[in-house]
Amino acid sequence: MGRNPVPMDYAEATAYIESFINYESYVPRTYDERTYGLDRMARLLSALGEPHRELVCIHVAGTNGKGSVCAMAESVLRVSGLRTGLFTSPHLIEPRERIRLDGVAVSPEQFAAQVACIRQAVDALPGEAAPTFFELYTALALRLFWQQKVDVAVVEVGMGGRLDSTNVLSPAVSVITSVGLDHAAHLGGTLPQVAREKAGIIKTGVPVVCGISANDPAAQPALEVIRGVSTRCGSELWLRDAEFGGTRRPAGGVDLWVGPRRFDTPVLGLAGTFQAANAATAVASLVRLEDSRAVRVPGWRLRGSDVSAGLTSVQWPGRFQVVRPPGWPVVVLDGAMNAEAASALRQALEDRFPGRRIVFVIAMSADKQPVEFARALFPGLARALIVTRAQTPRAMPVEDLREAVLCVLGPGVAVGAASTVVEALDAARQASGDDGVVCLTGSLYLVGEALACLDGLEG
Repeated sequence: MGRNPVPMDYAEATAYIESFINYESYVPRTYDERTYGLDRMARLLSALGEPHRELVCIHVAGTNGKGSVCAMAESVLRVSGLRTGLFTSPHLIEPRERIRLDGVAVSPEQFAAQVACIRQAVDALPGEAAPTFFELYTALALRLFWQQKVDVAVVEVGMGGRLDSTNVLSPAVSVITSVGLDHAAHLGGTLPQVAREKAGIIKTGVPVVCGISANDPAAQPALEVIRGVSTRCGSELWLRDAEFGGTRRPAGGVDLWVGPRRFDTPVLGLAGTFQAANAATAVASLVRLEDSRAVRVPGWRLRGSDVSAGLTSVQWPGRFQVVRPPGWPVVVLDGAMNAEAASALRQALEDRFPGRRIVFVIAMSADKQPVEFARALFPGLARALIVTRAQTPRAMPVEDLREAVLCVLGPGVAVGAASTVVEALDAARQASGDDGVVCLTGSLYLVGEALACLDGLEG
């Protein structure tokens, strides 16, 4: 890269990356190679020494569940003795949460040093279109993983797959967790259209693990697309409930199977019935990784004891996270943001708190579908609802969100509005009483702000 980059501190580094945020990119426009193509990403990585070409990766796309699958896979790999990298988005509180080495967020110093190198590379690309915010984060993660010589990097797709900046990777395993209607303005308004974008991560000859149930009739249009792409690429496809699967035990563990192999996990670290499917998908991807012989650590293999320990110890904040700070009711934080995720959240709430009515705090981004989300979650379950907005330009205005969900709520459900997350938390605390349940959902931005407010209160 030539001369040494000009040093930066953490505040300067985060400010630099955030200067590339373009909220107009969330406005519906043509989703094609000209606007979102990978050429810009490839040129940036070339200027950084093409670090992605040296990485052994698991590449994970999906509408819902991809973050949980990434967290579970990384936890098992780490427990098994491998050096791991994990790249996910968005962050909840700190930007450096997006990039983890051996389960720990990169240090402010590591973050700043990488951004300084990236700034130098960007400045050396005269006449090029400026990279996007997410492209910079992707480049930061991949360069750091390469520099730190991780054994396996687990990389989550940001949006879609085909044109996502992470799709420069040549992974050892490609994973598609689910296909649902989200980001419709960019990915399309039908399941086959969305599936086509997700299936864009499938590479020639690279095995594919799909967390969609082979037995789900509603998913067949999406599966037909994924099967077709896998066949054309000569990539063996494994489907949940066909080649692998899992069930949740009443006591909280999971029984998993991948082909003839069985993995006994008495305790699953992530709450929610839906996490059994995610655990099965994560473990199937690790079996495929083992089969690929891509891991360069001599003697490494996937042991049942490591699977059990990794799934037990995994942590993934903001995904059906249950806390109870002193003097507060039970608080559930879940970043569900579409109807499919809302249905899973509803089931998890009914399983965990049978017969209870919930006080909900909701905020959503402007590109989401609040009516479908509300129909899947609130009827018969909501005791009260407080509508708010997170501190992001992407947030849906409070009054617009309130009007959208009012038609879904049944009689007797109290509805309030709060201009900030702090005010919404206070209102929910009063509405629920000491023995109630509060659930914050609809946006990971909301969850992140709430976690920051509650930080230090939990006993």
